Amino acid sequence: GGNLLRRPDGSLAYLDFGLVSDVPAQVRDGLVSAVSLLVFSRDYESVARLFGELMLVPPEVVSNEGEMQALADALEKAAGAVLVFPDQTRGAKDVVPNVRFDQLLVALLALVPRFKFVLPPYFVNNARALGTLEGMARSADPQFNILAIVYPYAVRRVLSNPSRSPVVKSVVRELVSTARKDRSGRMVRQLSLKRLLQLAGDVTKLTGRSRKDLMVDALQTAEGRALCADVLRAEAERLAACPKSLVRVLTGGRWFGTRQSEPLVPRAA
Repeated sequence: GGNLLRRPDGSLAYLDFGLVSDVPAQVRDGLVSAVSLLVFSRDYESVARLFGELMLVPPEVVSNEGEMQALADALEKAAGAVLVFPDQTRGAKDVVPNVRFDQLLVALLALVPRFKFVLPPYFVNNARALGTLEGMARSADPQFNILAIVYPYAVRRVLSNPSRSPVVKSVVRELVSTARKDRSGRMVRQLSLKRLLQLAGDVTKLTGRSRKDLMVDALQTAEGRALCADVLRAEAERLAACPKSLVRVLTGGRWFGTRQSEPLVPRAA
């Protein structure tokens, strides 16, 4: 019984379109970006900034730096109630947490008066529906983790950015960037091939798909190709600025025939 049927190909058939809501594209892009930021980098400040994209807080809050920092702090505090990590690795970045939907709405509602939240009907209804569906899934599989399903989808979406969203474009570049010092000693963020491969590796761990397949999927879209090109260009510039790193890459981790751990001694004339 119920309003959903599982089709032979694994897809779902909706029998009652009262279950379906229209979520604005801007909000969909914000949601996949928020999930990626939260799980991959635990970046609560960036998630707080996305609340403007999710249309959950008014512009006067988004434009107030003090309020946005307070919101980021409140989100980090609430994460302890909303996200459940395995005890032995609590907070580890390679762990996908479970979401306790029974506390999700409670945590959000607690922030409503302080930050003037506006919760659209579809947001609350979808959260309740997800909680119900998650309960059904866990009755069949107690180990079911909805974030282990949602997170790979979110990463694939931000890497390919099929909607060409400027928000997703900005977020994915933030995800695959690292902070480095430039020649003047200032800290700058630079696109990193290592971070890109780490992000793809998360999806590989959860889905069993290879990183190669994931990157091939990303290359099917113009935004995905642009991202990969920008990352490779930044990596080439970094190597060109650091000849030793370039030599290490070209020699497979060796310095002119010596191992990296060995001192580099000038050859005798």
